[in-house]
Amino acid sequence: MAQHDMPTTNGPTESPKTGVGSFSQGPASPTRLLIFGLLALAGGLGFDHWLSDYGHHSFPARLAADVTTLTAPTDAIVSELLLSPGASVKPDDVVVRLQDQALERALVAKQLAVQTLQAELQQAEARSDVEIAWRQRELDSEMFETRLRLADCLQGQLMQNVAALAWEDFRKDRRAVTSTVSDEKLFTSMVIAGRGTDEQRVDAILREEAARNSAEMYAAQVEICETRISELESLRSALGVKVRRANGVDVAQARLNLATEELAALQQDELQLDLKANHFGRVGVYRHEVGDRVVAGDSIADVLDTTERHVVMQVPSDLVDLVSEGREVTLQFAGGEMRRGIIRGIPPQTIGPESIRSDKQIADRSVVMLRVERIGQLWPEVPVGSNVTVLVD
Repeated sequence: MAQHDMPTTNGPTESPKTGVGSFSQGPASPTRLLIFGLLALAGGLGFDHWLSDYGHHSFPARLAADVTTLTAPTDAIVSELLLSPGASVKPDDVVVRLQDQALERALVAKQLAVQTLQAELQQAEARSDVEIAWRQRELDSEMFETRLRLADCLQGQLMQNVAALAWEDFRKDRRAVTSTVSDEKLFTSMVIAGRGTDEQRVDAILREEAARNSAEMYAAQVEICETRISELESLRSALGVKVRRANGVDVAQARLNLATEELAALQQDELQLDLKANHFGRVGVYRHEVGDRVVAGDSIADVLDTTERHVVMQVPSDLVDLVSEGREVTLQFAGGEMRRGIIRGIPPQTIGPESIRSDKQIADRSVVMLRVERIGQLWPEVPVGSNVTVLVD
């Protein structure tokens, strides 16, 4: 019986091992090693993110540039897109060329009208020149004859005045008289001796009176001749204007001027069909293709002013106290490139969440749109509209 109570051992017996010593011994499974590695990596990334953002507030933003939108000045057809999107432009470079068929027809018709009016004006001027030359010859001939008549009248007036004076002297002293031989118009001296008879005295009075009457008649003719000469000179000076007006030169010139102004206006409208850049930059997106019909005011293309790009950051209105005008911030571009910028201008109102980009940080919150301009190093060449993160110390 005693033998059944005593354990018997036929060989070495292993005792069970428990505790820490039992876990440290033996190989670890691959699954456990993978889990521990992932946990360590996540912890390291989280710690690194915490270190990089510690003491910073980050806000979403986008790269922007001042945009000039080229619009159609009138209903037209897109004829040419002269530059590719992204191409560099300078002021007055033509980006888009439009075609207005109605304008082209109006231009052709107006050019023909101008040519017709020019021919009519030349014809009226030719008629006027011929008539002016003919009438000037007539006026010159009449003026020449009038001047000759004036000379004769002046000479006759002078001679009759002299005769009247001579007969007056004879009547007063009756000793000597100067008479005129009218045929030869030469003065001869007459000496009359003695006192003279009453008949001679009467004859002298009559001759004196006749001479004075002749002198007055010549004076009247002189006045008439001088008046006519003045009229002829006035007619001659105004002849060109009156003849040109009578032949319709002024009317033809006015019609031509009006047509020329209308043609110039149409040509100016045609020039406006060439949509040009007004600053240095790059061509943006085309909103229409060649052959598309556009109406006045339609946007056709954008020209981006890339000389001074800026960043538009979105700051929730409840965090606007963290930013101020003139404050320097850090900008993180795609690829992790960091640059510096400065806040320029804070608008007086916010924008509702329905008007902004969807962003988890600012979802359902009104925001303030701030402009950030470059300071220091040039910003990287990334497309306008690219996402940027703004870090505020």
